[in-house]
Amino acid sequence: MSVVMPRSTLTRVRPDLSIPEVRTSSEWKLFLHFARSGRLLRDPDGPWQPKFMREVDMTQDKPCFLPKPAKGTVPLIEGRMVHQYQFSAKRYVSGTGRRSLWLPNGKDAEEIHPQFYISAEKLPPQAQDRFRLNRAGFCDITGQTNERTMLASRIPSGVVCGNKVPTLLFNGDPRNQQLYIDSWLAIVNSIPFDWLLRRVATTSVNYFLLLDLPMPSIQPNSKEGTTLAHLSEQLSLGRIADAWKRAEIRAEIDWRVLSAFGCDAKAMELLLEDFPLLDRAQPTLPGESRSTITKDLLLLRTAQHLGGVSRSRRDLWGERVAGAKSVGAVAYIPSHLAPTTKN
Repeated sequence: MSVVMPRSTLTRVRPDLSIPEVRTSSEWKLFLHFARSGRLLRDPDGPWQPKFMREVDMTQDKPCFLPKPAKGTVPLIEGRMVHQYQFSAKRYVSGTGRRSLWLPNGKDAEEIHPQFYISAEKLPPQAQDRFRLNRAGFCDITGQTNERTMLASRIPSGVVCGNKVPTLLFNGDPRNQQLYIDSWLAIVNSIPFDWLLRRVATTSVNYFLLLDLPMPSIQPNSKEGTTLAHLSEQLSLGRIADAWKRAEIRAEIDWRVLSAFGCDAKAMELLLEDFPLLDRAQPTLPGESRSTITKDLLLLRTAQHLGGVSRSRRDLWGERVAGAKSVGAVAYIPSHLAPTTKN
């Protein structure tokens, strides 16, 4: 199906005239709605004012890398270690380059098992102060057809990031820096923002792409901003071990971000069509070939809070969630980080 994009309209939402990958007129209308109701991350009058940095170059600085920790060294965070709300989602086991072996960190996700360490004294000048700060970071190696595209997390003080993990600080009140970090993480790790990113990303996420994407009109220090920050904080700090409680928090973040864009469950249905790889490692409902537990849970909670669909459809999602729970499915579990992977 062809999609008509008037040049004048495209210019307003994509000044560089890059074409967002929308497949239907419904997707184009939703993209326009997001663009018109939000504010670009680069907006000089917006609340974010991000400061990006690449801290360590994995090629130029490699002679300084050490395989084991020593006095005065700091762990090096690589792109493959970063997932949503986890800066150490994977642990290094053995090997080098493309033959290196990494495994999910599992219950020890707060522990850091990097491939390399680097002396703090040998860090590039731009990273000398940066590594002492809490900041946000994201994996810039990704794809628009991956299970999820945006993978962002807190980056704690005392570690340094390779060039595939750009880090961010924000220009808000320094006393509220953590609030800005956590609310930003909630937004960019959400399904609505991920859908937007997938319209313009290919094999990487760079700060030019991020700067030109609309953020919902949320002030980080507003009631909604602080609510999102609190939810994000709970996920980042690993305080909640129960997987279903974490899933409910993820769903709440997603519907709240969608609400800030002024949309309802009907829009969420359209967004979720773009995420077919979710829940591959989860058990299926009887008679079905794949699990849809994340989709069903998110649509249920969105319908309950934002409306937009009939009661019968909402009830159907409720029944599907209950059925999926009964067979052991859990929403929002990344397939490659699940304890077992279903082929």
